[in-house]
Amino acid sequence: MRKIISYGALILTFLAIVATGTAGALLGGTAFGFPKMVQSGTTTAFNQDFAQAFNNEAVNVGLLGASSGFGGFPGVSQSAVQGQTLRHVDFEQTTQTASLAYPLVDTGLGFAGFGMGGFGSGFGFGGFC
Repeated sequence: MRKIISYGALILTFLAIVATGTAGALLGGTAFGFPKMVQSGTTTAFNQDFAQAFNNEAVNVGLLGASSGFGGFPGVSQSAVQGQTLRHVDFEQTTQTASLAYPLVDTGLGFAGFGMGGFGSGFGFGGFC
């Protein structure tokens, strides 16, 4: 009787395990890589300025409008001519290069390694966006 009870308990445990199902996992392909991004840009600027300015002044000062003076006050005449010419030439060229690379392990399930994702994953650069 004791054997029947122990075998019965063993059979019931086996049937309980089979009835609950087995463990499963969703497996996907794994990809390894080292994605690289290289960006370079060049800017060229050329500026040229030209300006001219002329100033011509003439002043006559005399007492009561007389340029020769009146009663011992001399007349004052002053004239000034001023000219300026400005030319400016500026040339600038800038080159910039940036590169980024990182190791990547991708399971294909949207869980990329190192928390960065891959380029072109649909979530922006590196999965940050």
